Amino acid sequence: MFSLVALISFTTLHSLLVNGIEFTHIVPNVLCFLVIFLYFQNAKEERYILQALQIMAQEIETGRLEFRITKIPQKARLAPVAWMFNSALDQVETYMREVTGCFNAAKKQHFFRKPNAIGMQGAFANNLEHIQISLDMMQEKCMDDMRESLFSKLAQMKTKNLLVSLKRSQNDLATITGQMQQVEKISSQASEIAANSRASLGAVIDKLNGIIHTIDAMKVSSLELSQSSKEITDVTLLIANIADQTN
Repeated sequence: MFSLVALISFTTLHSLLVNGIEFTHIVPNVLCFLVIFLYFQNAKEERYILQALQIMAQEIETGRLEFRITKIPQKARLAPVAWMFNSALDQVETYMREVTGCFNAAKKQHFFRKPNAIGMQGAFANNLEHIQISLDMMQEKCMDDMRESLFSKLAQMKTKNLLVSLKRSQNDLATITGQMQQVEKISSQASEIAANSRASLGAVIDKLNGIIHTIDAMKVSSLELSQSSKEITDVTLLIANIADQTN
């Protein structure tokens, strides 16, 4: 291209020196320079897009998906390619964000986070549907695990309560056994006391009977003494009367 510009410039300068200024020579040269200018202008726009695509490729290679080609020349031949790359990168970034968000939520057991396939095309949309199926299976598995864990805890609680009840019953039985032993001991002591009391009561009764007999004997003696005393009184009165008569 630079050789063509140099050739045209040389021929134009030679024509001016040899033939002077002629309109038929100037117009083609001006048109040629205009075409060359437009070519270089278009080449500049194409190079801009190619450089942006190169930068985009480097960013994608390093795992960064935020780069987009901006200020895309509308008349550039590579403009549709740049727009398609931007759109494709939008879908890749959206797909990665949806997948990451869904699995991070599922890791916290937040299964209400669903992948949004709006605007996605082709394999991206299909894979998001498959991911939703996987998330549903994960949710079902999580619910089964929670159910089994709950049943296991309930069984452990029942076993623990049963052991506590058995331990309490064992303690109660031990307490009752001790109390029964004390009752048996007290009953034995009470039996011994009752036997001893019965023997003592017999002795007391015997002594009381002896006292009663003694009292009865004393009563008889008292009556006899009273009778003797009366007889003595009568004899004394008789003696006294006799004595009075003698005097």
